[in-house]
Amino acid sequence: MAMKYRLTSTNSYGLHVKSSDVFCFAETSLEAHEHESLEKLFDFVLARPGPGHIEMNAAKVLLQYLWVPLASEVAKHLGFRTPKAQDVFRKGTDHHRSREILNTFLHALSEELLVPYVRQTITPTAQDYLQYVQEVRNETYIFLFHMSFTFLLGFDLYTAAVRKNNSEYMMAARTALVPLFYGKAHTKYQELNLRDLVMRVQAPETLLTYLHNTEAFSKSGSTLGGQGADFVQEETNKEVCSFLPPGVITAEIWRRVCRKTDELTKMKNKLLNCSEVNVSPQEHRYKRHDMEICLVRRLLRESEVLEKPMTYSCPRSVSGKELDRNVGNVKEITRDNYQRYKREVAVKGKYQGPKLIPICISMDERARADSIENKTKSDIVEEMLLIIETMPVEDDAAMYREKVRELKDKSSVKKEKFISMYYEILNDLEEQYSDLDASGVQDQNST
Repeated sequence: MAMKYRLTSTNSYGLHVKSSDVFCFAETSLEAHEHESLEKLFDFVLARPGPGHIEMNAAKVLLQYLWVPLASEVAKHLGFRTPKAQDVFRKGTDHHRSREILNTFLHALSEELLVPYVRQTITPTAQDYLQYVQEVRNETYIFLFHMSFTFLLGFDLYTAAVRKNNSEYMMAARTALVPLFYGKAHTKYQELNLRDLVMRVQAPETLLTYLHNTEAFSKSGSTLGGQGADFVQEETNKEVCSFLPPGVITAEIWRRVCRKTDELTKMKNKLLNCSEVNVSPQEHRYKRHDMEICLVRRLLRESEVLEKPMTYSCPRSVSGKELDRNVGNVKEITRDNYQRYKREVAVKGKYQGPKLIPICISMDERARADSIENKTKSDIVEEMLLIIETMPVEDDAAMYREKVRELKDKSSVKKEKFISMYYEILNDLEEQYSDLDASGVQDQNST
């Protein structure tokens, strides 16, 4: 009779099920019973990423990208002055507040970006504005344009589509939004996004229809209050916790409250109705933030970062800090990283490993990224080989190539050894060029 083993397996949709605690047992059993067949565990489970968590992490990524150029200064004016308060703002700890902040940025940036164009145009149109942007040379303007009309707008459309359970609009907005995950170290959501796309492509028509119809659910019954199943579960847990008594909760209390949550909710609503407290579900409404929008627009206009779009200028924040020279290419770099990741998966069949170009916003972030201490061992090897190729003395170059090869072949060597070798090669290169300069001066003096 065939035995079932709990092995790391991949089902037809490419979803992994892991059980490391029994993997060694199954592996040793295979050596003794090679004729036994293996069956996949949980092959009937279809895993899908929660729209709520994609939305939540996308909000955090957007705040990371906008923190130095704009958000840090806005946070101070909104009252987030202490380091702890600014960390709450920057990390997006409160997702509902983060959504309102990003919605404010979207309106403020889009309105302020249009000002230079409208001032010099008699009959402004959307098509003409897109042509106008193609000629812009101000790097700050280009960066904020991409953040506003690609990523912030994509985030706003994604949240709206989830609320209305509109699968087509949700996937279209996600396509514009998710490349941001491939510009920073968000490896989990890089993989989750692509696995979900692969699953949707391979899914049969009946399953695909089911997926489209169940992107979001509404507990209140409101047609504008949909949310992903992940957030529905969290809302249910929150409702259960509201009925728990203070103090240490025992297993018996948990069971009792979970079984009676519906009855307790009905009792609470009836009591509130008797007290003439309105508990009927409210339609979803966005709060107006006109004062905050005016504040952001004022900061942008006072900083003059969007003035003279047709004149080349280095990217800088509203506080005057110089930004990394590549921030204007954020859209192209993130999309190229996304395509590189997909090609790597298509060729090698693995969801890890492709080397992506990191997006650096501030100059400090660029310095940390370029620091040899923060690079991996394989990156340090590449840097050493590039330096060796520039050595004028071929004998020394050959010697260092051999040393690098020996160091690379040893798997147990610590990273500190690679860094030490890197600085040794760099110092030798400087000495060789200084010797060449000295010999050149001597030749001139002799002539």
